[in-house]
This record gives sequence, structure tokens and C-alpha cells, in this order.
Amino acid sequence: MADSNLKIDKLQGSSNWDLWSIRMESVLIEKGYYEVMTTDPSSNAVIALNEADRAKYNSLSLKATAQIRLALGNTPLIQTKAIINPYELWAALKRLYEAKGFSSEFLICKELFNLKLGKTSNLEAYLAKIRQLTEELAARSLAIPKKVIIAFTLNNLNTDFANTVAIISQNIREARDENIELEKVFAYLIDESHRLKAMSDSPSFIEQAYNTSNIRNTSICSYCNKKGHKEEKCWEKHPEFRPHSLKNKAKKGSKPKQANYTIREDASDLESDTAL
Repeated sequence: MADSNLKIDKLQGSSNWDLWSIRMESVLIEKGYYEVMTTDPSSNAVIALNEADRAKYNSLSLKATAQIRLALGNTPLIQTKAIINPYELWAALKRLYEAKGFSSEFLICKELFNLKLGKTSNLEAYLAKIRQLTEELAARSLAIPKKVIIAFTLNNLNTDFANTVAIISQNIREARDENIELEKVFAYLIDESHRLKAMSDSPSFIEQAYNTSNIRNTSICSYCNKKGHKEEKCWEKHPEFRPHSLKNKAKKGSKPKQANYTIREDASDLESDTAL
């Protein structure tokens, strides 16, 4: 079985206790340690265990404790180093880092209300922070309606997303809150940010036309010494490159053959010998 605890951040303190505790419980359940972690070692159920069952309990307890310790940061690890029972270790961590009362809820709300796209590194980090803070409030029985979360998210985007905001607002206007899927809305916003970034990284049509025209105007042909093209595209050196329309025009505009005129000594008028 894979080490699930390697996929979660280590507990640093009260700042990440809420999410860490949820994920850590899932790890312990997956590995089969949840029962020993939630059973008081001084309870009658443990005291009454026979020798074989106690040995099994002690073995599982040590493994559960080791699993929890591997997911602790330096400070929580030092503060609980003397505790070897998983039940007592979990209770100690909860006492140390589980925030209680209005002050902790106020700090979460304050961080959420001050959150803006411009204060984060990119859109994905902005959405991840909104998700984290709203989930923390939901864990404290302060769940925010999905429509309010979306309204807050859209309101703090920059003007590049103006059309996207209009589309999302129109689509969820009549939707019931329970039918709204935040993940789909966030995924749509991320796709749109990728599209906007690709557009900003690519030169516009006008820029491309200007650059092409600029290169063409500054080029000098080494064959005919004329500006506007290079030797490999020179019509004088390569007549086959001349557009058909210009070839036909050149034929129509060519001068007709002129008659050769001579002056006879014995006549004052001109006599023409038509050249064939």
C-alpha cells in the first residue's frame, strides 16, 4: 500500500490543523490504525484485553503513533515527543492547534474578504485559496452558499475576465444553489486564463503584418539591387515567380514594331520600308 501521508503537508500548527487533521484521519483509517487512535488506553475495553490481544493492540498503537509523527512538522513533533500512545498524541495535538471561538473564525473571514487575484501568484493559486478558506469555514459550521462564493470570486477578478464573468453570471442566474458545481466554474475560469495567456504571448495580426512589411521594405536584392525583395524572389532572375496577371499586362502593354523609315535623295517625302 502506498504511503498516503507523503501526499499531505506536515502539520505546522494551528494554521493548517483543520485540513491536516481531516487528511491524517483518512490515512489512519486506510492503514487500519483508526480504532487504536480513538480508543482511550485507560478504558475498560483496553484493560480487559487478554495477553495476545494486548500485544496486537500495543503493536498497532506504536505503528499509529509513528504514522502520525511522520506527518508532523518540527515544532509539533518536539512538543509531543514524550507521548507514545496515538489516542493521547491526537488529543494533545488537538488541544494545541485546534482553534476555538470567534477569534479564529474572524481571522479566516478576514483573510477571505481581503483576498484578490492581484495578491496571489496566479489564478489557480487564487482559486485554491478561496477553496481552502471556504472549506475551513464550512468545517466550523459556517458554510457559505455557492452562489455567494462564485459572486465573491468573480468580483475580485481583473478586467481581462469581463466577458467570462458575464457568461458565468448568466448561466447561474436561475440555478438553485445545490445544483451549482464550484469545481466546474473554477475549471472554466482556469481554462479561460490559459486562453488569455496564450493570446497575450502571441503577436497580434497587425504586429505580424507590420513586421513582415518592415522586413520586406528593408530587403535589398543582390541581383538587381532593388529594394523590397531578396535575390531568391527576384522576378528578373526568376521570371517564373512573376504573377500571371503581371505577365499578361506586360504582354498587352508592349510596344508594336515600328516601321523603318529612310530618306531618299531624290524625294522630299518619306518612304517607309515596313520591317517584317
